[in-house]
Amino acid sequence: MPAPSTAPCSLRIALILVGVALLIWLTFENHSELLVLIFAAICSVLFTLKLILWVGLDRFSVYAWVIGGGLSGLAVPLLAALFMFLKNGLHSHIAPDFTLAQVVSVLQRAPFFVMGGSLLGLGIGLLCDFRKDSP
Repeated sequence: MPAPSTAPCSLRIALILVGVALLIWLTFENHSELLVLIFAAICSVLFTLKLILWVGLDRFSVYAWVIGGGLSGLAVPLLAALFMFLKNGLHSHIAPDFTLAQVVSVLQRAPFFVMGGSLLGLGIGLLCDFRKDSP
């Protein structure tokens, strides 16, 4: 049985607000890849933080943070592609909101997001390690 959630209330509120904003975005006509990537990055970071707090990985070494950050970065283009397909399916236009070339271009950015997430995880892990060692 999973442990009770130790996520702070502010994290839950942030998840709810992002979900509401995502539902509102799905109703509008928007062809920008940037907004999709922003939503995907925010969702990925919030879910990773919730998972890290739920499992208790924040007590482990810096390596756990680097791996968590890398997996969070890997999830960004995958979530963005999912959001693009979801929006295309909901609107059902003859010409889709996002073309296949746009979806592929987002997926091709995966190595950059993995590297950025790993570096961000490294920074957070070093900060947490520094805070544990300081008096």
